[in-house]
Amino acid sequence: MKCLYIKVLALVCVLVSLVSCERRFELEYEDVEDRLRVKCQPSTMWDNYTILVTGVRSMGKPFKKYKHPDGLDVKLFVDGELMEMSQWQSETALGFNVKHTPMPGQKIRLEASAAGFVPVHAEVVVPDPVEDFEVSFEELEDRYYGVTLKYADNPDTEDMYGVVVYLRRVKETLGGEFVEFVEREVCSGIELPSYFLDASDGILLDYANGGNIAIWRDTRANDGGYQNYTFSVRRHEDYQVSDTGLAVGNDGTHVVRTQYRVSVFKVSKEYYRYHFGVWSDHNNIMGAMGLSSPTNTYTNIHGGLGVLGAISHMHGEWRY
Repeated sequence: MKCLYIKVLALVCVLVSLVSCERRFELEYEDVEDRLRVKCQPSTMWDNYTILVTGVRSMGKPFKKYKHPDGLDVKLFVDGELMEMSQWQSETALGFNVKHTPMPGQKIRLEASAAGFVPVHAEVVVPDPVEDFEVSFEELEDRYYGVTLKYADNPDTEDMYGVVVYLRRVKETLGGEFVEFVEREVCSGIELPSYFLDASDGILLDYANGGNIAIWRDTRANDGGYQNYTFSVRRHEDYQVSDTGLAVGNDGTHVVRTQYRVSVFKVSKEYYRYHFGVWSDHNNIMGAMGLSSPTNTYTNIHGGLGVLGAISHMHGEWRY
């Protein structure tokens, strides 16, 4: 009986292999137009922002790399008012600079069209900032600070947040005077809390000047109208310098200390969902190996790809 089972199994394997060798599959694609990829992320922190536009080909068509779509027309409206913009180009994209400082509650609408491409449009409302928050620092081992952010949050809405840590140097003289100077104002390295290791809620993104921004959604329990979010940042040690730049001595010596500022962001759902999708796709190792389902990347660009997202900020105070 066992021998018969083995023979039947072998016959089945042979038939399957023959069918798989002889059967050909051809993918049929619908003849559709090519798409525009648009990326625009206005922030209340800046008085200008950029619209980046590239072209992507449809599946099933011969490969063609669209660097600069012909006849590209881009319009941006803020509460119905058409904004002026200046155009520039790089090797891979067309850019449009918009001189505008977004304000909370404003509705931003983007429209774009080009020859041979599907016209696209998108809208986003600039979110209200997080005005009620507190920040506390705690020294940790291995030259890190544990930073706890307590912020007001509405438990009846799903809101998206972000945080960036900036640093600057303050030079303290021996006479007790403080001469403030900014050595650099960049994002200090942020480490995500342990409960975000599975990326179910929070993710870490690249930000300006080689730093990081952590963004998350408020899925945890609400504590009397407040949430607590704890993360860690690298601690920079104080050091001494002299006016002459020579060896440090007793005269003309200054102590340089580091100040930190935590900036809290409210990000639109479009911004969060797009970046979470991109992050998930880049970190879907099993999917890249064909061992799990691919990650769907979110877009709110109707007729195309990309994102129109908005950010509101609120700076905390500089502190040691």
